[in-house]
Amino acid sequence: MKKDKLWFLRHLAVLVLVLVSVLCLTGVTGRASEDDEENYENEYEQFETESNDTIGTANVLTVNYANFDEQYVMNGDLDYDDAKDWYYFDLLAGSNVEFTMAYWDTDEENTSVLWSLTLCDASQATIGKGNYYHESMPNYTGFNMYLAAGRYYARVDFNTHTEGKKADYFLYVNSDYRIVTSIASAKVSGIVNKPYTGKSITQSVVVKLGDKTLVKGTDYTVTYKNNVNVGTATMTIKGIGDYKGTITKTFKITRRSISSAAVTGITSKVYAGVPVTMTKSIVVTLGGRTLTRGTDYTVAYQNNTSAGIATVVITGKVNYTGKITKTFKISPGSGLITAAATKYSAATGSANTGKFKEGTAAKLYQKQGARWRVQANGTYSWVDEHYVFNLATKAPKASDRIGQGVTTKEVKVYESPAAKGTPISTLKAGVTRNLYAQSGNWYQIYTGGKYAWVRVDGFDYTQALSSKPIKQIVAIGNLQTYYGPGTDYEKSIVIPNGKLINVYKQEGEWSLVYRTGKYLWVKQTD
Repeated sequence: MKKDKLWFLRHLAVLVLVLVSVLCLTGVTGRASEDDEENYENEYEQFETESNDTIGTANVLTVNYANFDEQYVMNGDLDYDDAKDWYYFDLLAGSNVEFTMAYWDTDEENTSVLWSLTLCDASQATIGKGNYYHESMPNYTGFNMYLAAGRYYARVDFNTHTEGKKADYFLYVNSDYRIVTSIASAKVSGIVNKPYTGKSITQSVVVKLGDKTLVKGTDYTVTYKNNVNVGTATMTIKGIGDYKGTITKTFKITRRSISSAAVTGITSKVYAGVPVTMTKSIVVTLGGRTLTRGTDYTVAYQNNTSAGIATVVITGKVNYTGKITKTFKISPGSGLITAAATKYSAATGSANTGKFKEGTAAKLYQKQGARWRVQANGTYSWVDEHYVFNLATKAPKASDRIGQGVTTKEVKVYESPAAKGTPISTLKAGVTRNLYAQSGNWYQIYTGGKYAWVRVDGFDYTQALSSKPIKQIVAIGNLQTYYGPGTDYEKSIVIPNGKLINVYKQEGEWSLVYRTGKYLWVKQTD
């Protein structure tokens, strides 16, 4: 218990000295019993050295780095007649250095003594000194200062006015410089090649230096370069804390197979005369990531130019490899033969097998060049394209029309130019319609979201329209429009006063204009 008390006093003094940033003197006084003195002498006897009273015979003094574990140098029989001891030490790097000395009155008389600790550089010039005068024991004292790397000498002096006086002491030196060990020779395991994921790829490594397994974040850090895309990634392991140096390792990021990717958006289609594709609707997902067409994969088609079973091939690129093959059905489109048409046996040539009747319903299987391959009346034939109307054709554009007409009476609307079957609708008198084709006595119109046919005699007139206006006029007053060139036609919209209007045809005092998506007539020429 008494020994613990001594230990506590000694270390308390050391803690105080570490906090002092300039040269300081710190005295710690106290008394010890005979048991304390005996324990003290027994504890440090192993450190005793011979007295060295010249610098040439200086004893080596161990410097403690970072951990402040105490290493003591003891010397006995330092008395009035033998009053100095020399030591030397080598400092590995510039750092704050703490010198601590304690002494013990071996004569048990507690007489006044004067100790001094002198610090010299390699040239033996004094660079620091502390004098300590105490009247009791045990005593701790010391000082703190910054020193550059190099060799230094320390001299302990013991002075007393009592002849024959003896005392023991210990001395130790601490530096806040941390000795670090290079990790360059450490063994690194756990590095494996990994497939591309679209995200940064890292490794779970084990770093061992000798028999010690280093701890990430405490002993080393890991950084990566080029660790996202396919290729060679680099990882750098850098020592920190008690370790320094770096280790560089590489690993491969390989192309990832798309064979297990999920593919959606492939559906059956109806043939419409052009190659069937669905590139925009296809979605490829792999590992929770939606791949990008053109960047991660390409899409190609086989057998997609006619009705039947088509194939779509998705091929990985850049960071992906492998293929996915899917099939889809292309159903034949529905059409009509718009006039008596020759049946051909091939997509080209003049060999024919007869004629179709006007209005024949047909299945459209393939469009090649200027002919359609159709199935009608149980047989397959090729027909010139201008005799085939595809019922699946999308809504026409204004540029598709060949003219415009206005119904003079109520007319019936049919699916084909043959007046067969039940009409699909009727048009009232005075209705204007764009005309897209003519087959004999029939005009093709677009109504109810699809193409249909009406008889020519149901229209008051037909006209060819120019794609460019012939002039421009400015509406005088609120200008009433009509579906035909006369006030007996059905009225349409009113054009506001001052509105600039394009004119496409002139018929007497009536001008044909285009407003709200249709052609109308106004009674104004200038």
